[in-house]
Amino acid sequence: MTNNSQSSKGFNLIDLLITLLILMIIAAALYSYVPGIAALFTKDDAKIEYTFVLRSVREETVAGISTGDSVICDKVDFGNVKSVSLSSSDSYAYSEVSKSVVVNTSNEIFDALIVVSANADKLSDAYTVSGKTLSAGLEYEIVLPDYAGTALCLSVVEVSE
Repeated sequence: MTNNSQSSKGFNLIDLLITLLILMIIAAALYSYVPGIAALFTKDDAKIEYTFVLRSVREETVAGISTGDSVICDKVDFGNVKSVSLSSSDSYAYSEVSKSVVVNTSNEIFDALIVVSANADKLSDAYTVSGKTLSAGLEYEIVLPDYAGTALCLSVVEVSE
Protein backbone atom coordinates (compact mmCIF):
# COMPACT_ATOMS: atom_id res chain seq x y z
CA MET A 1 0.00 0.00 0.00
CA THR A 2 1.33 3.32 -1.00
CA ASN A 3 0.05 6.69 0.03
CA ASN A 4 0.29 9.16 -2.84
CA SER A 5 -0.98 12.14 -0.89
CA GLN A 6 1.65 14.59 0.22
CA SER A 7 0.54 15.76 3.61
CA SER A 8 3.76 17.56 4.52
CA LYS A 9 5.63 19.48 1.85
CA GLY A 10 7.82 21.40 4.26
CA PHE A 11 7.90 25.19 4.48
CA ASN A 12 5.48 26.85 2.02
CA LEU A 13 4.24 30.34 1.14
CA ILE A 14 1.49 30.35 3.77
CA ASP A 15 4.03 29.50 6.48
CA LEU A 16 6.28 32.33 5.29
CA LEU A 17 3.43 34.86 5.37
CA ILE A 18 2.37 33.80 8.86
CA THR A 19 5.98 34.05 10.11
CA LEU A 20 6.38 37.55 8.62
CA LEU A 21 3.08 38.66 10.16
CA ILE A 22 4.16 37.45 13.61
CA LEU A 23 7.53 39.21 13.29
CA MET A 24 5.83 42.47 12.27
CA ILE A 25 3.48 42.29 15.26
CA ILE A 26 6.40 41.72 17.64
CA ALA A 27 8.37 44.64 16.10
CA ALA A 28 5.35 46.95 16.34
CA ALA A 29 4.78 45.99 19.97
CA LEU A 30 8.42 46.65 20.87
CA TYR A 31 8.42 49.96 19.02
CA SER A 32 5.25 51.08 20.80
CA TYR A 33 5.72 49.79 24.33
CA VAL A 34 9.44 49.69 25.12
CA PRO A 35 10.56 53.14 26.33
CA GLY A 36 13.36 54.68 24.29
CA ILE A 37 13.46 52.08 21.55
CA ALA A 38 11.87 54.45 19.04
CA ALA A 39 14.71 56.93 19.62
CA LEU A 40 17.23 54.33 18.47
CA PHE A 41 15.67 54.31 15.02
CA THR A 42 14.91 58.02 14.76
CA LYS A 43 17.65 60.33 13.63
CA ASP A 44 17.57 64.06 13.12
CA ASP A 45 20.02 66.13 11.15
CA ALA A 46 21.86 68.62 13.33
CA LYS A 47 24.49 71.29 12.84
CA ILE A 48 27.09 70.92 15.57
CA GLU A 49 30.32 72.50 16.70
CA TYR A 50 32.82 70.59 18.75
CA THR A 51 36.13 71.56 20.28
CA PHE A 52 39.27 69.46 20.13
CA VAL A 53 42.42 70.17 22.11
CA LEU A 54 45.83 69.23 20.78
CA ARG A 55 48.04 69.10 23.85
CA SER A 56 51.65 70.20 24.07
CA VAL A 57 52.27 71.21 20.47
CA ARG A 58 54.61 73.78 19.00
CA GLU A 59 53.24 76.92 17.38
CA GLU A 60 54.62 75.83 14.00
CA THR A 61 52.57 72.64 14.20
CA VAL A 62 49.28 74.49 14.17
CA ALA A 63 50.42 77.34 11.93
CA GLY A 64 49.43 75.28 8.89
CA ILE A 65 45.87 74.70 10.14
CA SER A 66 43.40 77.20 8.69
CA THR A 67 39.71 77.92 8.81
CA GLY A 68 37.89 75.63 6.40
CA ASP A 69 40.45 72.79 6.52
CA SER A 70 38.97 69.30 6.62
CA VAL A 71 39.31 67.23 9.76
CA ILE A 72 39.76 63.53 8.99
CA CYS A 73 39.05 60.83 11.56
CA ASP A 74 39.30 57.13 10.69
CA LYS A 75 39.66 58.06 7.01
CA VAL A 76 36.29 59.88 6.88
CA ASP A 77 35.43 63.57 6.82
CA PHE A 78 34.77 64.74 10.37
CA GLY A 79 33.89 68.38 9.60
CA ASN A 80 35.73 71.62 8.86
CA VAL A 81 37.89 73.82 11.07
CA LYS A 82 36.00 76.90 12.22
CA SER A 83 38.72 78.43 14.42
CA VAL A 84 42.12 77.74 15.94
CA SER A 85 43.51 79.31 19.10
CA LEU A 86 46.53 78.71 21.26
CA SER A 87 46.82 78.77 25.02
CA SER A 88 49.85 78.22 27.18
CA SER A 89 50.56 74.61 28.00
CA ASP A 90 51.15 74.19 31.68
CA SER A 91 52.97 71.23 33.15
CA TYR A 92 53.00 70.29 36.77
CA ALA A 93 55.84 68.83 38.79
CA TYR A 94 56.46 68.08 42.42
CA SER A 95 59.30 70.14 43.86
CA GLU A 96 61.40 68.40 46.49
CA VAL A 97 62.77 71.78 47.55
CA SER A 98 59.44 73.48 48.28
CA LYS A 99 57.57 70.22 48.95
CA SER A 100 54.73 71.40 46.69
CA VAL A 101 53.44 71.15 43.17
CA VAL A 102 55.02 73.68 40.84
CA VAL A 103 53.39 74.95 37.64
CA ASN A 104 55.73 75.33 34.68
CA THR A 105 54.52 77.47 31.81
CA SER A 106 56.35 77.13 28.51
CA ASN A 107 56.74 79.82 25.87
CA GLU A 108 57.39 77.18 23.22
CA ILE A 109 54.77 74.52 23.91
CA PHE A 110 51.04 75.26 23.61
CA ASP A 111 47.63 73.64 23.76
CA ALA A 112 45.72 74.27 20.53
CA LEU A 113 41.95 74.58 20.72
CA ILE A 114 40.33 73.73 17.41
CA VAL A 115 36.63 74.39 16.90
CA VAL A 116 35.14 72.22 14.16
CA SER A 117 31.73 72.57 12.52
CA ALA A 118 29.99 69.54 11.06
CA ASN A 119 26.66 68.16 10.00
CA ALA A 120 25.70 65.30 12.28
CA ASP A 121 22.97 62.79 12.91
CA LYS A 122 21.39 63.11 16.33
CA LEU A 123 20.51 59.72 17.74
CA SER A 124 18.83 59.98 21.14
CA ASP A 125 21.49 61.74 23.24
CA ALA A 126 24.46 61.19 20.95
CA TYR A 127 25.77 62.72 17.75
CA THR A 128 27.36 60.82 14.88
CA VAL A 129 29.49 62.39 12.18
CA SER A 130 30.06 60.23 9.11
CA GLY A 131 28.84 57.24 11.12
CA LYS A 132 31.28 57.77 14.02
CA THR A 133 29.94 58.69 17.46
CA LEU A 134 31.26 61.99 18.79
CA SER A 135 31.37 62.56 22.54
CA ALA A 136 33.09 65.00 24.88
CA GLY A 137 35.83 63.40 26.95
CA LEU A 138 36.92 60.90 24.30
CA GLU A 139 40.15 60.93 22.35
CA TYR A 140 40.19 60.65 18.56
CA GLU A 141 42.95 60.01 16.05
CA ILE A 142 42.66 62.92 13.62
CA VAL A 143 44.48 64.20 10.56
CA LEU A 144 44.82 67.90 9.75
CA PRO A 145 47.26 69.78 7.55
CA ASP A 146 50.66 69.52 9.30
CA TYR A 147 49.22 67.43 12.15
CA ALA A 148 48.30 63.80 12.63
CA GLY A 149 47.74 62.50 16.11
CA THR A 150 45.49 62.30 19.12
CA ALA A 151 43.02 65.02 20.00
CA LEU A 152 40.75 65.21 23.04
CA CYS A 153 37.15 66.28 22.42
CA LEU A 154 36.28 68.92 25.04
CA SER A 155 32.72 69.80 24.04
CA VAL A 156 29.97 69.10 21.54
CA VAL A 157 27.16 71.63 21.08
CA GLU A 158 24.29 71.86 18.64
CA VAL A 159 24.07 75.22 16.90
CA SER A 160 21.26 76.85 15.01
CA GLU A 161 21.77 77.17 11.30
